[in-house]
Amino acid sequence: MGHKLEGNGRWESSRLILPEHREQIVRSIHERNRHEKPILTEEEIQSIAAADAQSYRNVTEVTFEVFDPFENTEIRGIVTKVDQQLRRFRVGEFEWVKFSEVLKATTIDHD
Repeated sequence: MGHKLEGNGRWESSRLILPEHREQIVRSIHERNRHEKPILTEEEIQSIAAADAQSYRNVTEVTFEVFDPFENTEIRGIVTKVDQQLRRFRVGEFEWVKFSEVLKATTIDHD
């Protein structure tokens, strides 16, 4: 009877995973890849604010690294609008970015 539990015996092939269990396994694996948002220094925050302001005033292109719990994203463009009340800014015509989500800003020189 031991051979039925090994290889591809009758008992081995009768195992299955319910869709709910599979979803939970996939979700669990996905959650393991989550990372915490780093705490920025005052100098880093000032650097981001300066790049944002420079892009808005001088119409210069900036690359922003934006926090995401699974994979940070990079947004590149010119700051076209600043909303101080909601603490966000718009890059280009469509992309709104919260100041609190920006990890790094780099001004792009086109010399």
